[in-house]
Amino acid sequence: MRTVLLLPLLLLTPFPSAFSQNMPADSVAITPDHYRVYTADGTPATLEDVFAAMDTVDVVFVGEEHNDPVAHYLQKRLLEEAYARYGATRPVALSLEQFARDAQLVLDEYLAGLITEKAFQAESRPWKNYETDYRPLVEFARAHGLDVIAANAPRRYVNRVTRLGPASLDSLSDRAKAYLPPLPYAPATPAYKAKWDSLMAASMAEMAAMRDTARHAMPADTAHAAGKPAAPMHAPSGHMLDAQSLWDATMAYSIADYLTRHPGALVLHMVGGFHVEKGTGTPDHLRRYRPGVRILNVAVRPSEDPGAFDATKYAGLGDFVILTDESLPRTFESM
Repeated sequence: MRTVLLLPLLLLTPFPSAFSQNMPADSVAITPDHYRVYTADGTPATLEDVFAAMDTVDVVFVGEEHNDPVAHYLQKRLLEEAYARYGATRPVALSLEQFARDAQLVLDEYLAGLITEKAFQAESRPWKNYETDYRPLVEFARAHGLDVIAANAPRRYVNRVTRLGPASLDSLSDRAKAYLPPLPYAPATPAYKAKWDSLMAASMAEMAAMRDTARHAMPADTAHAAGKPAAPMHAPSGHMLDAQSLWDATMAYSIADYLTRHPGALVLHMVGGFHVEKGTGTPDHLRRYRPGVRILNVAVRPSEDPGAFDATKYAGLGDFVILTDESLPRTFESM
């Protein structure tokens, strides 16, 4: 239920801004007991299997829930292992949903040692959970001379699409369009739209149930003082999926552009799971921009029991599905 309620917020705002203070970075010691690795059909596997599979691909998508400490631990393990195994023979790059393309210059300057970390964070608009969840990745890349791709669309343009639709991007300047994929970008595929519609319907139902529970629990005098019942629930805007697709297309184009400029590279892209699960979303767009691209999709999902693979929930989410211990403290909590 928590996942259903959090996902719309995480999908429709490009950074976790409405959350309480982050957990200290070293507050949870992750061990192999905190996760289990499976293939797409639920066959038990190991991290070693995932590491080995990276050898034959161009892009590794690692789909996360943004506040899952085990997911962030695993992302760093994958990056470390990619560099250890392949860094001497091919370029290895980190790609992040969590930075927009207009922050690339600032990010590059920090990686090159030209500016301080304080200046970098002040001007690159990092997510609120950057310190705990993504800084370890960036600092590893900086220490080992790896490129980091600021992959996402600037939120001001995503907001414009949410309000006015994709055609509204045509009015932007050429300089602004340089931060976006080639226009017009492709709409969501039918499979991605079906996934989106299912999520939105479940979210609306859960929120309506929570609202009704809160209203029934309200003392009668308080309810009367409110003067009117709560506003009715409304369906999401028709352009919200278009905005979601802009994120997907922009991240895919950022990765494709990097692969064009760095032949033979291995790119590890860290991203919210919805963008990539079942090979839809960002992977759809990446295949358009770079036909024949080889993708490894790793889905990381919190679970009450990582040792039990429920095929109805997890089968086919990725080439590998890693279930993590959801009882561990989150790196941030919803307010």
